[in-house]
Amino acid sequence: MFRLLQRLKRRVRARLKLTRAESDGMVQPPRWLFKISLLVLLTALITALYPIRLTFLPISVPQMGDIAANDIIAPIDFPVEKSPEELKDDIQKAVSEAPVVLDFNGFLYDSIKAQVDSFFNAAKNLKQTSSNHRTQVRRLRLYFPQFDESVIGRILILDSLDKYAEAALSALDDVYFAGVISDVDSAREGEGSNVAIVKSTGRLPLKRDQVVSLGQVSSHAARAFGFEEPEINRLLAAVLTGFARPTLTVNYPQTERERTLAIASIPREEISFHAGEVIIRRNQKVEPMHLKWLNALAEQRARLSEKSQFWQYAQPVVGRSLLTGFILALFATYLYFFKRRESWANVRFVAVLLLILFQALMNYAVGFRLDISDYLIPYAIGSMMFAILFDLEIGLMATFSLAMLQGVLTNFDFTSVFINVASGSIACFSVKEVRRRTDFYRPVIYLSIGYVALAYSLEFLQFTEPRKMVTEFGFGVINAVVSPLLAMGFLPIFESLFNLTTDITLLELSDMNHPLMRRLAMEAPGTYHHSMVVGNLSENAAEAIGANPLLARVGAYYHDIGKMEIAEYFVENQSGIKNKHEKLTPNMSALIIGSHVKKGVELAEKFDLPEKVTDFIEEHHGTTLMTYFYNKAKESGENGELHDEDFRYPGPKPNSRETAIVMLADSAEAASRTLDEPKPNRIRNVIQRIINDKFAAGELSDSALTMHDLKQIENSFVNMLIGVFHARIDYPRSGDES
Repeated sequence: MFRLLQRLKRRVRARLKLTRAESDGMVQPPRWLFKISLLVLLTALITALYPIRLTFLPISVPQMGDIAANDIIAPIDFPVEKSPEELKDDIQKAVSEAPVVLDFNGFLYDSIKAQVDSFFNAAKNLKQTSSNHRTQVRRLRLYFPQFDESVIGRILILDSLDKYAEAALSALDDVYFAGVISDVDSAREGEGSNVAIVKSTGRLPLKRDQVVSLGQVSSHAARAFGFEEPEINRLLAAVLTGFARPTLTVNYPQTERERTLAIASIPREEISFHAGEVIIRRNQKVEPMHLKWLNALAEQRARLSEKSQFWQYAQPVVGRSLLTGFILALFATYLYFFKRRESWANVRFVAVLLLILFQALMNYAVGFRLDISDYLIPYAIGSMMFAILFDLEIGLMATFSLAMLQGVLTNFDFTSVFINVASGSIACFSVKEVRRRTDFYRPVIYLSIGYVALAYSLEFLQFTEPRKMVTEFGFGVINAVVSPLLAMGFLPIFESLFNLTTDITLLELSDMNHPLMRRLAMEAPGTYHHSMVVGNLSENAAEAIGANPLLARVGAYYHDIGKMEIAEYFVENQSGIKNKHEKLTPNMSALIIGSHVKKGVELAEKFDLPEKVTDFIEEHHGTTLMTYFYNKAKESGENGELHDEDFRYPGPKPNSRETAIVMLADSAEAASRTLDEPKPNRIRNVIQRIINDKFAAGELSDSALTMHDLKQIENSFVNMLIGVFHARIDYPRSGDES
């Protein structure tokens, strides 16, 4: 499985690898079309990342808790609609307050009233026609069996039944004024506290507890009587209870209609603004309701634009796209003119754009979707990865570009832009030199201090309360710890997928236990020692001119690995054996010597060496002429007309300062070993001659080395080689030795 992934990765690299013609400036139109297409695609993705409605907000909208710098005026009339939660609460309240409609049965009430009157008339007549009390009770109960004999007997012994009959009818009117319902709970539809009694004379709104149930008739009737004797009041109440019937019934269709009307009457708008009204006043602290009002403004502008012409609706989107595209194009232009070698190759350009998209996605996920503190948005991750994968300058330029993108996407929020620039810059400088994994503790410390200082400065200016300020400090420290850890986790993915080389990778390759280094030491010990010396020369020279010393040293270690396959054909490995080139023609010797470059590239691909290291293998001889074999062929005269191309290394010429340094160090180390007396002046003369010859032959034309650099390299080589070939004390020998 691992081998399959390696093959797949190599195929991807081969598809994206920059050709030499492109690196020389001969860029073909399809290459430009590819890069422009990627920029357009990235612009579209980032533009679509944030909601379109944000483009309809005024620019420089303050965030929650900020102090508004200026008045924000409503440009149009717009309503602020209630949230779904608020609307749900209003609906529940409206339903609970909508009345339960109860129909009053007037005919039934008249019937009850007639029965009460009939009861007292019958009692009065019986008292007049019969003198036997028991007979009166028995006969009256035959007409009204719902009463006990005790109740009827006590009624019949009362004097002035007309008076009590009149009082009973009056009390009946009081009890049945609103009507009687079979059970008061049947009026509790939902949790409403209101009822509406519908009578022939009109509609009577009441509270639920004002409706009398059958069980409450007796107590209500007793209170309606005003006699001094409580017993009389209870007796008359018992009579009315005996005739009690429910006169109210729930009108379910009408009740449902009342609820529907109540829901329909709920205003959907929380508040309405008219054009020219102030939404947020200057120096006012931004509260959640202000953000809600601003979002309502954006939605209203979006709705109006949708109803108008398409161009008016698309204008804000096009505006955001143009700003996003301009920032990305500006960054790409910087890479083309100033960092073409480092970042303009297809594979690296894709890596750059993916890093930008990756950072934009993280900013969106943490800053917008989660909507938490700005100090928790991991702005520093992208900056660190750019600085480590490419260099400090690209990291800083990417930081400013990402900050501008964040500003465009958040409607020019200065706070987020400033935090992005500050934290990203600190992150870039803190990882300027990352030689080991433990170096990631440095950005943790620097970012922690930076975030605390940022939070204090910004929150103090916004009059943030101390407790919240301390919380922001904590968020910043958490971000400072998490961001380097995430960057360290994502780095190997980008390194492997896009064949990018970091100092960490170079340090791993500088380990002498690497399989290629062990093979070189065993199979070509002379070449191994030569590579070590060249590595030391190159490292010091690179440090002297401000190039990458680690890259120069590691490149020098691997520049001659192709000699392992045919080690005996190279003079440094021929100690004690006869020179094999004595039996070969000059052409064949040149072919064998030049083949070590191709064999080295094949080994580099087999062992998955980074492209930056492979460049040293290809470029450390450039297109130099193999003078010894060329002159030997000329002297022999056996080859007829000679072509110097047959005696040149395949190239290409060095394309970086580091590969050019290794080319010079390789020649200087080899030439210095031919000196019989390696005195300082002779060493300097040899090195000057080598540098001048390479310069005159045009081998350094693509390396970006200046004349000042070449002088610094010369001095560095001289100092190092004088140390290597320093004079030793001639100790006196013993007598036996003499």
